Amino acid sequence: MNNKIYKIGFLVLLVINIAMLVLFVLKPDRSRSKEGMKEKIAMQLDFTDDQKSSFGEMVDKHRNAIRTLNDQERKLTDQYFSQLQSSSSATENMAKQEETFQKIMDVKSKKLSTTYLHLDDVKSLCNDEQLEKFDAFLKQVIPRLTGAPDRDSRMERRIR
Repeated sequence: MNNKIYKIGFLVLLVINIAMLVLFVLKPDRSRSKEGMKEKIAMQLDFTDDQKSSFGEMVDKHRNAIRTLNDQERKLTDQYFSQLQSSSSATENMAKQEETFQKIMDVKSKKLSTTYLHLDDVKSLCNDEQLEKFDAFLKQVIPRLTGAPDRDSRMERRIR
């Protein structure tokens, strides 16, 4: 009886391990998915080849700007929390804390305005027919920008 339980347990664990291995091997590569996203958006908006070229340049410029801002935000956030380790006086700490916090908020503001301007530039690429598609595209993007749950994509995943 005990032997049989061990065999069943072993087989269950073996199946779980194989399933995990398959999931890790077949998982999509995130670096490729970003390029795919650019192409997907260009197709969704039905861009011409010239528009795709301009859009690609815009995306690269936006990515670099956001990457720089993310790096700044990461460093400032690290500074902000590392002040807890400091042996400075409470009033000195408070002033540094407020200054660092304001810098973090400034970077977040720059990220928001950079993304807004990027989307405005993308919108300016669109002709009248594409503007309707752009509105639908914005409805998909805004939840991602605000951190709100995207109910439609969750529903699509459940249906599949």
